[in-house]
Amino acid sequence: MLECRKIIKDFVGVRALDGVSVRFGAGRVTGLLGENGAGKSTLMNIIYGLIRPDGGEMRYRGEVYSPASPFDAISAGIGMVHQSHTLIDEFSVLENIILGAEPSGALGRINRARAEKRLSSILAILGFDLKPRRRVATLDPLQKQIVEIAKTLHREADFIILDEPTALLAAPQIERLFEVIRSLRENGKTVVLVTHRISEVEAVVDDVVVLRRGRVQAACKKAQTNRQELVRSIVGDEAAEREESRILYADTEAEPAAQPESISSKAAKETLLELRSVSTAAGAEGVPLRNLSLKIAGGEIVGLTGVPGNGQTVLFELLAGLTTPASGRIFYKNEKPGRGGFTGLRRLPAGYIFADRDEQCLIPEFTLAENMLLSSRKVREFSKCGVIKRHALTDFAERSAREFDIASAGAMKPVRILSGGNRQKVVLARETAAPLEMLIAMEPVRGLDIKTTGDVRRLLLGMKADGKGILLITGDIDFLMTVADRIGVLYRGDITYISVRRELDRATLGNAMLGYS
Repeated sequence: MLECRKIIKDFVGVRALDGVSVRFGAGRVTGLLGENGAGKSTLMNIIYGLIRPDGGEMRYRGEVYSPASPFDAISAGIGMVHQSHTLIDEFSVLENIILGAEPSGALGRINRARAEKRLSSILAILGFDLKPRRRVATLDPLQKQIVEIAKTLHREADFIILDEPTALLAAPQIERLFEVIRSLRENGKTVVLVTHRISEVEAVVDDVVVLRRGRVQAACKKAQTNRQELVRSIVGDEAAEREESRILYADTEAEPAAQPESISSKAAKETLLELRSVSTAAGAEGVPLRNLSLKIAGGEIVGLTGVPGNGQTVLFELLAGLTTPASGRIFYKNEKPGRGGFTGLRRLPAGYIFADRDEQCLIPEFTLAENMLLSSRKVREFSKCGVIKRHALTDFAERSAREFDIASAGAMKPVRILSGGNRQKVVLARETAAPLEMLIAMEPVRGLDIKTTGDVRRLLLGMKADGKGILLITGDIDFLMTVADRIGVLYRGDITYISVRRELDRATLGNAMLGYS
């Protein structure tokens, strides 16, 4: 249906695509895999008309295809659902779907009756029931994904690109999304699923394409390959033999390899952070915390998961000092964290990784080096009398880029040119660089590839072995199963289930996420 021939694309001295040739078959689901910076999003953005290639050509339905903008792609029947939602929260479901392609009636007015009938038929294809006048801000992440997909179908798309569609979804929601993808295929649509997760490829795709360093490493039917071969294609033979690759991408029911033992010092066993019957006002999610209690000790990794919208963001913002509890108490080493209220938490020796790296962690127009400075600890280290020590900062940024394998054109280039996964590495490098006793992270491996996810796992286990306390709030259950000592479930603002990982029952965990514990 769509064929790319020898596509080339360069960015500021970095070759993102180096002669990529690949074909996406009509009425099939193709999984597009690869490390961060492998060129996956670049190739999809070229197909969707967001950027122009520097070489090569494309053919769509047998004709030369060279979109100058997304408008050209949409007109040709190509739609794209991006990693970050493009919806307007204050608009209704219907208004978001028809925006820019409004069915007009008499005197040029929007024919809402016709629009709602059209929407009803689209949602029937997707197997979803959403109220057309419901405000998008009230939807959960899966429902927002459905609105984005419905938007492409409203524009008569036959070729649909889904760029990391499961990044914001919990396990039960991912399976529901897979049902939607299967329904699209059954209705004759061609789907490209961009993902880092081999388990998703195994679950739903027909064909597989693997990119590495801007080149095609593998392109075949799913039945012609296996998990081990895919891992080797994605990371290379040497990296595929690393422990992290074997643990993270072996059978998810298998027992992970033994974790490093925590140090046996008194500090490693001391309770660092404790929440006692904490309740809050409702946050952006609309779900407040309700009498939540939790302890995190030094030398321990605690994971909290759940369906998005059950208090995860409220809890993180509370621990980051952005909000205060309505009742209950927070203690650090059995003491209240500072006299400055709960914003005193930000003065603790702790690192914070927010869920939205672009909006909450980085300034895209700043350079890599400048973004590494966005921490009060780093400001003190790399400034003197109010003047930034540029040379020292640049050296630090370049060293961090090497240690975290951040693919960039240099420390003085803007972060906006980096891939999403490489931007996440910048945040991880910054927040773990200074001496700390705790790390509080929300979705730390979202958008990361096999190799980097393994690197993060090794980093966290190393911090644990050094006696650090770590709280991970994430929907990535598979990652938690490889790293956490205890895993709990947030449901309607409280921890309704928590267990030692080695005694964890996945069925019970899934039921708890849906409120059946």
